[in-house]
Amino acid sequence: TGFDGTVQRFTLQSDGEILAAGNYTTLNGLSAQKPLRLNPDGSKDNIFNNGGNGLINGTATSILVQTDGKVITGSNGDPTYNGQPVSNVFRLNADGSLDESFSVGVNIKGTIRYIDMQPNGKLLVGAAFTGFPTVNGQQYPKLIRLNSDGSLDTTFAIQDGFESNAQVTKFITQPDGKIIVGGIFTTFN
Repeated sequence: TGFDGTVQRFTLQSDGEILAAGNYTTLNGLSAQKPLRLNPDGSKDNIFNNGGNGLINGTATSILVQTDGKVITGSNGDPTYNGQPVSNVFRLNADGSLDESFSVGVNIKGTIRYIDMQPNGKLLVGAAFTGFPTVNGQQYPKLIRLNSDGSLDTTFAIQDGFESNAQVTKFITQPDGKIIVGGIFTTFN
């Protein structure tokens, strides 16, 4: 019967397993946490985050697997993961447990639309917010960059950025380091 809600992103791991992010509660009638890992045959992987309840009070909106197997997850709402409050961008260990070494001092609120890792290991985060996002109480544009430990990269500074109702939904870093940005917006700076 599949998922009882929406799946917004899938990503494939190097071992053939599949990570799903979305807004659902069950898969084939069985309880399904967010994010969820599937075996290559599409069945639920019961080892990933075994015993945890996953993301609550939010939707898993974006997902990225690092080369070391850790999983960066974007969300919306006021999320908790396995009962612990998290930012709207948080990292899981390869076994699905929360990586508490990530997001040191960074509290991002809003709806995360897309996350991608640059060749230098830094994370670009695109978002949709009402108004402008705040990170640790300071307003930022709809596209920010995090260091590999989750702290805000203050060297990446978009001046005025996008208009208040903009959504950054996709971006690609070119080999020369320039970034192509897609989404719903009409002005920049």
